[in-house]
Amino acid sequence: MKTNNILLFKIKDTGIGIPEEKIKSLFDKFYQVDSSYTKKYMGAGLGLAISKQLVELMGGNIWVKSKVKEGSTFYFTLKADIPKTDMVEEYKASAESSKILKTKQNLNILLAEDDMLNSKTIIYFLKKEGHRVKHATNGIKVLSMLENETFDIILMDIQMPEMDGIEATKKIRNSDFEKFDPEIPIIALTAYAMSGDKEIFLNSGMDDYATKPVKINDLIAKINNLTDHEKKTIIPLKKTLPVDSDSKSEINGFIKATNKNPELQKELLNLFLESSQKMIKNLETAIFNNDINQVAFISHKITGIFGAIRAFSAAKYSQLLESDARSGKTDRFNNTFQYLKNLTEQINIFIKSHI
Repeated sequence: MKTNNILLFKIKDTGIGIPEEKIKSLFDKFYQVDSSYTKKYMGAGLGLAISKQLVELMGGNIWVKSKVKEGSTFYFTLKADIPKTDMVEEYKASAESSKILKTKQNLNILLAEDDMLNSKTIIYFLKKEGHRVKHATNGIKVLSMLENETFDIILMDIQMPEMDGIEATKKIRNSDFEKFDPEIPIIALTAYAMSGDKEIFLNSGMDDYATKPVKINDLIAKINNLTDHEKKTIIPLKKTLPVDSDSKSEINGFIKATNKNPELQKELLNLFLESSQKMIKNLETAIFNNDINQVAFISHKITGIFGAIRAFSAAKYSQLLESDARSGKTDRFNNTFQYLKNLTEQINIFIKSHI
């Protein structure tokens, strides 16, 4: 037996305070009270957004009270279970609840993704789960493959050439073809994580979405949830809380995960080296020319390739560049790019030492 308890934490400062009209946006990603180029306090605007996610993952809430020129007080709650039975049995029960409910049969999955590195990485890990995966590089090929083969689910990249994921999804949902099921489950794969994007994806007919960098365990949980035809209760994946690790440790995790297939591992790492060098060069040109659309486009691609090798720490800088480009904020392009460029060079040196 356990008793549920709520713990309340309070953190108070005597700083500059926060204007009341800005408090409601304080926990949004990339939001900063002062976003000007000459701001006194630096940062990416992610700390409170991450804190909110962590607190909510543990079943709590977070909020703030503040007065300008007086300071702020942050509050958050956490649920605490007090065990009253044998600790070993409780631990076993907790461990069981963190597992993903496996699908009873292997699935036929159609992956629509135009980036080769992302594709090979996702295919590798899905096949490790026993699934069969076919690959399409744009929406037109998706429609063609659906007419000739049967699939259980589609993983649909949003940004693809010739026909993007949203258009392809709309054609699937509005189709009266007898050759494929217009209600086939579709999960969006995208580096877009801006306000309103979720609604766009779901309104186009997609059933769920996974943001890039794609976390394979989370993706598998979403796949299981949408393909559980017997409608059994899905045991949710217990999310691993982020740890304070640098890009090297994250890439080491990728290397460890692919050690059983050294040829594929080498191919993927070489693809990253080639792609990252080319993309960084193109991004530098786009910033020099103040081509905001290209900055957003290339940054989006860079986020994807970082995610493919699990370099999530590095990916947040390309996400920041894309966010700034899409919102027209160009004042910190150069600073963010220089940091991203230097970090990419360090990552490439580290990868070369392991090939």
